[in-house]
Amino acid sequence: MTRVVLTFMSVLLLAATVVSAQQPLKLGFIFEMSGRIGFAGQIAKQGAQLAMDEINKSGGVNGRQVTGVFEDSKHDPRDAVKAFTKLTEADRVEVVIGVLSDEIAPQMVQLAKQHQIPLIITGAQTQVVTGKQCNRYTFRICPNSRQNSKIGAILAARTQAKLWTAIASDHTAGRELWTNFRTQLREMRPDASFVEGSGLEFVKSESADWESSIHAVKKSGAQGVFIYLYGGDFIDFVKKGNSLGLFDGNREFVAVMGSLAELLGLGGSMPEGIWWSTPYWFQASRSPINTKFVETYEAQYGVPPSWQAHFSYGGVKAFSEAVRKAGTSEASAVVAALEGMTIDLPVGKVVIRPQDHQAIMHAMAGQTARMSVTQRKRSFRGLSSMILLRTKEFVEPEADIQCRLK
Repeated sequence: MTRVVLTFMSVLLLAATVVSAQQPLKLGFIFEMSGRIGFAGQIAKQGAQLAMDEINKSGGVNGRQVTGVFEDSKHDPRDAVKAFTKLTEADRVEVVIGVLSDEIAPQMVQLAKQHQIPLIITGAQTQVVTGKQCNRYTFRICPNSRQNSKIGAILAARTQAKLWTAIASDHTAGRELWTNFRTQLREMRPDASFVEGSGLEFVKSESADWESSIHAVKKSGAQGVFIYLYGGDFIDFVKKGNSLGLFDGNREFVAVMGSLAELLGLGGSMPEGIWWSTPYWFQASRSPINTKFVETYEAQYGVPPSWQAHFSYGGVKAFSEAVRKAGTSEASAVVAALEGMTIDLPVGKVVIRPQDHQAIMHAMAGQTARMSVTQRKRSFRGLSSMILLRTKEFVEPEADIQCRLK
């Protein structure tokens, strides 16, 4: 009798396993897909879809096809919370991937912990995500603000500028970047000084008075300008700066977390000679994985991929590999598989640091230079004087990690 019961239970378990293997692996995504930075979310969505298509064509994950549910946070924390709740409670997704906004990220981190579901952040830089608010369920596949500010400081130290100011988005990461940049540049260039008060410009998206800000920067006498703006804000700033003579050769410029999408948006109006750092540049590697990614993306969407597409692509790949490695999509098993994972992505080898779940990878920088064209003849300002920045040059030491995983 006991043997019969055990056999019956084994059959049930096998049947449950087969059914589970046949059910799609459902991924949830939260991107800003409307408003002034909506194009960044649309680009991120394209990268995620590309990854899911590749995985499904190769047989899925442990025999399960991958599907995605996409939500627009509308660059509003309230809408982001609603989106997260819908994805986890109504759609029953097994991971949430995305979050480009630093103003939204902290709420998403808390929700991941509350719902005990993996969250893979693909764009937000604010330090708290893998710092003071870190938790077992939250991972970041892109660089953080401290890493990006150090890259900016390395580039600034290569110039002759001594007095620096900033024009940056008025939100968490913008202020983190400027604070860190000053400390890091002083360590490399003790003679560096920084503008305070008027001429130090933190601007609010959609309400920026670019003319006033640019006049203040020019009047400050700064020889170097640190830039952290994105999307439509960066494009509008550059266009107004061109008309007001900001890029007249009398100042050095360092822009961090730059996106190819912005260069495409500006075309020939992008000034030459600006130091431009980006976590992913499509021409930086000739590896087979990057070549395939760029060719497939450009064939499908008409332009090369920006970093937003790359890291959403990477988020899907990392989660899928964790499920494959764990043999299950159960949250705690996936979290364990993600911790310390090394994964090859188009950008190169990426390590998810187990201490705080922060991704570690090399970075690229260059100076805006000659014009280039996409396969469909869309022109943009390419990069020259390319620099490979290795992780040991800009990644914070483990002793400085503020995360205490629970």
